[in-house]
Amino acid sequence: MNYLLTGDVGGTKTLLRLLTKDGVPIYTGRYSMRDFKGLEGIVAQFLADVYRFCQLSAQPRVACLGVAGSIVDNKCHMVNLGWTLDSHKLASDLGIERVVLINDFTAVGYGILGLDQGDLLTLQGGGNSPGTIGVIGAGTGLGEGFLIWQQDRYVVYPSEGGHVDFAPRTAIEMELLKYLLSKYDRVSVERVVSGQGIVNIYEFLWQYRQGTGGEIYQAILAQAPEVPAQIAKAALEQTDPIAMETIGIFLDAYAAAVGNLALKLLSYGGIYVAGGILPKLIDLVDRERFLSTIKAKGRVSHLLDRVPFHIVLNPEVGLIGAGILGKTL
Repeated sequence: MNYLLTGDVGGTKTLLRLLTKDGVPIYTGRYSMRDFKGLEGIVAQFLADVYRFCQLSAQPRVACLGVAGSIVDNKCHMVNLGWTLDSHKLASDLGIERVVLINDFTAVGYGILGLDQGDLLTLQGGGNSPGTIGVIGAGTGLGEGFLIWQQDRYVVYPSEGGHVDFAPRTAIEMELLKYLLSKYDRVSVERVVSGQGIVNIYEFLWQYRQGTGGEIYQAILAQAPEVPAQIAKAALEQTDPIAMETIGIFLDAYAAAVGNLALKLLSYGGIYVAGGILPKLIDLVDRERFLSTIKAKGRVSHLLDRVPFHIVLNPEVGLIGAGILGKTL
């Protein structure tokens, strides 16, 4: 039997799924990047797990992998990991006939085409016009992409919009930018709207508010990998005022980035906010404030009144998208 391997390869974790040729899922595995030195090891462990849990010795014929980075000449350098993936080398090393690498938000773009209404939290509805669609999402980094209706279907295009310059909108964001410029040669939106962005904001506020001690700040100094989750937990439990302010600034900057994408694309087909962070913070999201910040675009704010805005709640949207594209290969 021909099998299809699909994957969502991020900066922190990888999701892999084995499907039949007809798209029936067989097994899904989740792996932490810090436990492996390369993607080959993750795939090898996954196939071993398929044999262990499904009693199936399966060798995929085709692999379609969404990866967090730009794809150039079938290669991807994953900036946040320092890994370089080569589709031809992966195919050779893994014994797979064909390996296709796509940008992770290209995978998300295909994935939203396979979502149900229950996978979405709609902030603002709209018409059913097949207009341009934008996808954006914060996780380890900040991903973006877009879909354009061509003849009778949507075609998905990648983007590296997360690396555009960060533009502060408030006095505290101005101070944040000054702090980040002392830390980085250049400050992109991803330095603020991402998991590391949450850490950057907290570190800035701790110094700006003249914080003292604190478990979270010590974890930042120790470069502990779970700091963003610690900050989010402290904000949810309201045990750390700096964590609460951090998440507030993060959500405002995130909403502004969503609005920027909508304005650039005039995405009347909708904006879908994906990524692993926002669903985990959903109890902290003031939906009215988030939407108003999205649409706060001065003289042209009215243009966004017609744009549907959705938060994607399904954490497997990228994996779903890799499967949708993979079945066509």
